[in-house]
Amino acid sequence: MVNLMLAIMKQTAILSMMLLFFQSPAFGRPPGPDDFAFGTELIPPAGAAIGQVSLPETLYRHVTRSDLGDLRVFNAAGEMVPHMLRQPRPSEGESPDPAELSFFPVYENPKNPEGRLTLQITTDENGAILRTQPRQTGLASDRVSAYLIDATSLDTLPGQLVLDWRQTAESFVVNVSVSGSDDLTRWRSLVPQTTLARLRYGGHALGRHTLSLPPRPARYLRISWPEEAKDARLTKVRAVFSPRKIARQRRYQRIEAVVSPDQAHVYDFDAGGRFYADSVSLRLPERNSLVRGVLKSRKDAAAIWHVRHRGIFYHLTVDDANITSPAISVSPTSDRYWRLETGPDDGGMGEKPPVLELGWLPHELLFLARGKGPFMLAYGSARIGPSAQPVHALLQALDDSKNEALVKAARLGETLRLAGEAVLKPLPPPLPWKEWVLWAVLMTGAGLLGWMAWRLFRQMNPEG
Repeated sequence: MVNLMLAIMKQTAILSMMLLFFQSPAFGRPPGPDDFAFGTELIPPAGAAIGQVSLPETLYRHVTRSDLGDLRVFNAAGEMVPHMLRQPRPSEGESPDPAELSFFPVYENPKNPEGRLTLQITTDENGAILRTQPRQTGLASDRVSAYLIDATSLDTLPGQLVLDWRQTAESFVVNVSVSGSDDLTRWRSLVPQTTLARLRYGGHALGRHTLSLPPRPARYLRISWPEEAKDARLTKVRAVFSPRKIARQRRYQRIEAVVSPDQAHVYDFDAGGRFYADSVSLRLPERNSLVRGVLKSRKDAAAIWHVRHRGIFYHLTVDDANITSPAISVSPTSDRYWRLETGPDDGGMGEKPPVLELGWLPHELLFLARGKGPFMLAYGSARIGPSAQPVHALLQALDDSKNEALVKAARLGETLRLAGEAVLKPLPPPLPWKEWVLWAVLMTGAGLLGWMAWRLFRQMNPEG
């Protein structure tokens, strides 16, 4: 009897362990392309180690998570490859050609102990300097104390000035400063101190001819020329420009308002996706409209509303010129639902409902081109959580500009339907297998105890 009881208990324990094992997360397989609603082919250039592409607009319409966690990148064998999302950053274009600038010496006036400039400056209608001359004549010294540089022909302040000069001494080392002005009257410091040098020794030459400037515009520049530089004369000034930053192309999503049936003076907007918006514009269709309102947003229909802006929105016409309220900068958000609430006494909008316009920039996707292509960007699933794979260390280090050479632009291919809209809905709650198994074990144990008690009773009372 004891052996039979032990055998039954052993089989019950094995059954319990098997049921718990099959229900454990460890037994589940990793997600594949068929676990997502849609996919887009990614085609990196030949030999690329890391591909980069802007996420397509359709992805933002089908992802179910505000953090874009329901997307993965697969190679042709269906293996997941490491990926990373980051905010778009400006790209560098070509640098404008260097420009030679006009300059004018400013001579020291020994009768002016405070060292102020005593110049008569003549400019044309555009502000360009035509000539300079001292206010007083007959100066006792012709030592140059500064050089005045005319930068009025430039659209922006250059990143650097490259100077050339003629010197009589074998070596030249001097500290100078750079100031800027827009009206030749009020000056501000741009470079408090920097060094110019030209050294010769043993047939070798060492020079420092460049002044780096901060990104602060100024129409006129002034370089100090101290006493130690009296044997040198400036002969040429060239403006060298930094590469222009090219901003990523912004995208805009226009949303028609729906008047709330439950509340008056309330307008609801559904963006139809989780666009990562950082600016919002409210367009009033009727001219000469003005309304005071509160703009709110939330990530889904069950979330609470967050106030994004309070203020006045308008669309005015003055002398056939339209004046509209400017775009509102907001903290980047992927909220899908927006709402405008106006006051009950605000009748300045007209009968037509407003239009909301979201300004946004698509994320940059970086992925490791491991294995054979084409690669697949799969997205959209209410049954997949954020990626648990560690982001490759190489991808994490790409914020360092030195590593950008590893990144090659990929292109988007065909958009494919994978599992379709079915996986955009969450699965029903799982069956409580663990509770059922526990109850089965308890009931089996209780049954065994009852059976043992009955057998023991029969053995003790064989005539009963």
